[in-house]
Amino acid sequence: MKANTIKQGGHRGVIAIAATALAAAALVGIAIGYDKLSDIYCQQCVITDMSEQVEITSGKMVKPDVIAENLGLRKGANLAKIDFTEKREEILRKIPTLRAISITRRLPDKVYVVAEERTPVAKMGV
Repeated sequence: MKANTIKQGGHRGVIAIAATALAAAALVGIAIGYDKLSDIYCQQCVITDMSEQVEITSGKMVKPDVIAENLGLRKGANLAKIDFTEKREEILRKIPTLRAISITRRLPDKVYVVAEERTPVAKMGV
C-alpha cells in the first residue's frame, strides 16, 4: 500500500500571519479609541464661562484678575492641559506678597483658587 503524501499542518504559517494581523488591528483600534475618548474628555474641560467655572478668592493687594492671568485661566483655556503645580510655584516666585495659593479642581470644568497674602508685621518710614 502506498504511503499518504498529504502533509498535515501546512497552514501554520497562514494562521500565524492571520493572528498577527488580528492582534495589530486590535492594537490600532484600541489606540484610536483611546485617542477619541481623550479628545472627548479634553473638550468638556474647556472654560466657557469664567464667572461660573472659575472662583478666585484673594486679598486686597493682589487682584483676582492677576491670579487668573498668571494661572492661564481665561475663556477658551483647557483645564486638562494646565499644569497647576508648575503655575502655582511660578506665581509664588513672581508675586512676593502671596504667602500661599490653594488650587482645587472639580472635574471636569471647575476650578477654585484661594490666594493668601502676607500680612505686614511693622511699617517702616512713618
